[in-house]
Amino acid sequence: MIAIGSGASVTASTPGNDPSLVPLLLTVADLPSGWQEMAVPATLAETSTAGAPDDPCNALAHVFDTAYSGPHAATGFSSGGLDLITDLVFRLPDRTAASGLVTTYSADLTACPTVTGPDGLTTTYTPIAFAALGDATAAYKGTWQFANFVVLFVTFSVDDTVITLEETGAGEDTTLLQQLAAVSADRATPVQWSK
Repeated sequence: MIAIGSGASVTASTPGNDPSLVPLLLTVADLPSGWQEMAVPATLAETSTAGAPDDPCNALAHVFDTAYSGPHAATGFSSGGLDLITDLVFRLPDRTAASGLVTTYSADLTACPTVTGPDGLTTTYTPIAFAALGDATAAYKGTWQFANFVVLFVTFSVDDTVITLEETGAGEDTTLLQQLAAVSADRATPVQWSK
């Protein structure tokens, strides 16, 4: 998760977007005018930490490690300044693994709502009201200790797919994030591929 632990590593190379997942990604046509596509950091497992395996803060940092090593795709968008949207799509072995990832992530974030980044600054996460999507949904607001910078994000599963959307620059307004999540959920619904 890019928002957790102050960012995914960008120093090592990873495989590019999985071609089978690219059709699930948002495009600039899905956004209001003024948005443009941008590069996103590589999605890599977090560096191993000394935290105990049963420490929810340690577990939180590593909950997406397996997803990052499997088929995934990512894209991002900017409307200038700090207005950013990131879209990550992962394919897991099956529906149970996908919904399990979302519920485990939510449970770990609830147990460890304040995360300290490598810079020593903290980000505090609180749940936000969000429409249920797919099989499991978790939505949060992260407030960074520095200048109360806010990131909004939702993670949800549809069948064997996990989708994570993050938005910065919107303050507390979830309108655009809700709209984009609905588009993503519709694209990931298996019946769409039979049309």
